[in-house]
Amino acid sequence: MTRKISYERVHSATKTVTFESAPSSAFVDRQSAAGFLRDRRGRILVVATYNRGLFEVPGGLIDPGEDDRTTVAREFEEEVGLVVKAGEFVTSGVSYFSWDDSRPYRCFRRYYEVERLGGRLKSNGDGHDTLGAQWLRPDQLNAGNTLDFILKVLPAYRRFLRRRP
Repeated sequence: MTRKISYERVHSATKTVTFESAPSSAFVDRQSAAGFLRDRRGRILVVATYNRGLFEVPGGLIDPGEDDRTTVAREFEEEVGLVVKAGEFVTSGVSYFSWDDSRPYRCFRRYYEVERLGGRLKSNGDGHDTLGAQWLRPDQLNAGNTLDFILKVLPAYRRFLRRRP
């Protein structure tokens, strides 16, 4: 029997999401990278997605010829207006989704700690990638306001922070 995987299909025109399932073999594998940026008060920079306004950290698909850290830097500049440097690897995770009528994706994402080098934070989103950015404490991220795949990697990020001097 073929295993079915549940995923979210994002409908960009209506900004709605439906929950569907498909056999594992139907998914297109994609690679992505994202970053955790903290401020002096220990808050994490998150972006509200047009997927129900739920939060995630800045990041995205790796373009041809890019490495993870270049992707993180590009996505931070595009999504939130900040110039950053992706540093130490934190953890990895996987998410399942689809845009409009495309085949579903199995997205393998690697997360990095990020250092801010410059730029000006865009609190308003462009409506395409994000609906805006804000700083939240990790304990403010929960199932009611945050994408599931971010909640799954938060414990690894907390462990990463405890290992830091």
